[in-house]
Amino acid sequence: MVNQSQFIEMFGLPSANHKAFKIGCIADIVSDIHYGTSRQSVENGDYPYLRMNNITYTGELDLSDLKRISIPEEELSGCIVKKGDVLFNRTNSKDLVGKTCSFPFEQPMVIAGYIIRLRMNGLLLPEYLSVFLNLSCSKKMLRDLSKGAVGQANINAKEVQSITILIPPIELQNQFVVIKNQADKSKFAGFKSQFIEMFGKTKQSSIGSLFDTTSGGTPSRTKSSYFDGGNIPWLTSSEVGQGLINKTESFITEEGLKNSSAKWVPANSVVVAMYGATVGKVGLLEIPCTTNQAVCSILPNESIIPMFLLYAVKDKEEWMIDQAAGAAQPNISQAVIRKMEIPVPPKEEQIAFVEIAKQADKSKYLN
Repeated sequence: MVNQSQFIEMFGLPSANHKAFKIGCIADIVSDIHYGTSRQSVENGDYPYLRMNNITYTGELDLSDLKRISIPEEELSGCIVKKGDVLFNRTNSKDLVGKTCSFPFEQPMVIAGYIIRLRMNGLLLPEYLSVFLNLSCSKKMLRDLSKGAVGQANINAKEVQSITILIPPIELQNQFVVIKNQADKSKFAGFKSQFIEMFGKTKQSSIGSLFDTTSGGTPSRTKSSYFDGGNIPWLTSSEVGQGLINKTESFITEEGLKNSSAKWVPANSVVVAMYGATVGKVGLLEIPCTTNQAVCSILPNESIIPMFLLYAVKDKEEWMIDQAAGAAQPNISQAVIRKMEIPVPPKEEQIAFVEIAKQADKSKYLN
């Protein structure tokens, strides 16, 4: 998705040409269509069935686990989603309520309960609205609107209708969509479908059956001798999402290493953040380093090319977030990562995909 600064640069400052409307005035809203488990599990149904989990944390659609459902003819009109609609999750955990994406497909699909469908009336492009609702400032607004018990939040359709959005001229919206599409091509999300197409039917194996894994530790902060003057690179989970990792912000001493659970991790290890806001973020070490306890390291071996492993694990980022537990701080464990399954294609296919990924990613993720 296009970055937030680009959006704000183009649309953040009010202009005489920009008009503010409530979403209820620019889109028809349908919500609260719900079908029970028995219908969700119908095999060979007439229509593809979109659920909350199909809308990813990055504002994309993941159709790799799409079910089908049969719906009575008289109920179809209210639950069919079409190209150009914006889908909005009105319920989820407090941090994730309001996951939003625009629907890019020609094929009609049925939306499950708890998804609000926004159908534009011509004043606003769906891609613009989707990006707007996924901005961090909008996320905060949506969290403030949400209600519900700890760990579960809800926003109803009336509250969504009341959200005010700034609408620039349609030609400026079109310009923004072109920039967004170009930016999307240079991200992993832009070729995730390529990964699924190439390896969706490849035999899967668990990380634990293929690799050794480890985590690190933090030397006592009360001992200045564990940090002061240190030259041993020490990686924290906040640094994992940068992609290729060839430096760390922090260092520890040999004494700190010996008196903690921190340990050396070799270059070509894939590292995964396990705690907090960065849970599920993935990186690849270009240097040997130590890590703290919030980082799981998947140690390299001959079965999978390190760069392919990076993309295979990155493909599971939303799955890892879904596994996170803890109301105050979402966490996963090494055990969760070890049970995660990834495709293991022949080496020549791994190499072919890595070349595709490098070309698509060279201006963003792999800088």
